[in-house]
Amino acid sequence: MARMDPLVRVETQETKVAIPVSCKPDIGPDPVYPDGDTELKAMPNIFERVKLLLAGRLMRMHRENELKAALKACMEQPTAAASRGTAEGS
Repeated sequence: MARMDPLVRVETQETKVAIPVSCKPDIGPDPVYPDGDTELKAMPNIFERVKLLLAGRLMRMHRENELKAALKACMEQPTAAASRGTAEGS
């Protein structure tokens, strides 16, 4: 009976490892809002105060949208992937 050598099969596998990439968007400094305590107290009547409060609210809403866009861009930023073969030297 003839002796048969075992069948040897070598496979190379690729493993991708996510490498975090820092995200530091340039969002600029916080704006100066017009509805601070000093500014509100300086207004002559409630109508003028409410106008300042509304202006401050609109500015805050705009700023919030800027911050959300920057956060979304960071979250969607692709991570660098490193490929490594597991059957090296075979």
